[in-house]
Amino acid sequence: MKNIVPVALVSIMLAVGFLFAQETEDPCKKANHDAMEDTNELLWIGAGCVSGLLFTPLAGLVPAGFGYFLTPKPREVNLVGKSPEYVDAYTSCYKNRRSMIQGNSAGVGCLCASAAWIVYGIIMLSTFSYY
Repeated sequence: MKNIVPVALVSIMLAVGFLFAQETEDPCKKANHDAMEDTNELLWIGAGCVSGLLFTPLAGLVPAGFGYFLTPKPREVNLVGKSPEYVDAYTSCYKNRRSMIQGNSAGVGCLCASAAWIVYGIIMLSTFSYY
């Protein structure tokens, strides 16, 4: 009987700790992870590259601008049952991280398009004859 009381007490303490552990997780860490999962980087790289290739290399900056300023809301499923402070912190971190990923990815696409234009220009200049 003496051994059961400490084991039961420790079990109850662990159970209560697990119940409240969900609320103590870092909202920014979770938001950054979710933003990385929700963002299609290849789509944004392609948008920057295609617009830069079709028009001018500077046109690739348009999707980069859209990427930075278009910030979708996080999924509601991740915020159900959370405190208002957690929701505010999570939403703020999610929007910041998602806009950074989208804008940076479109910027990478713009740089790829610029590199392609430079290579194209070098090839065209090298085939130019001075007769």
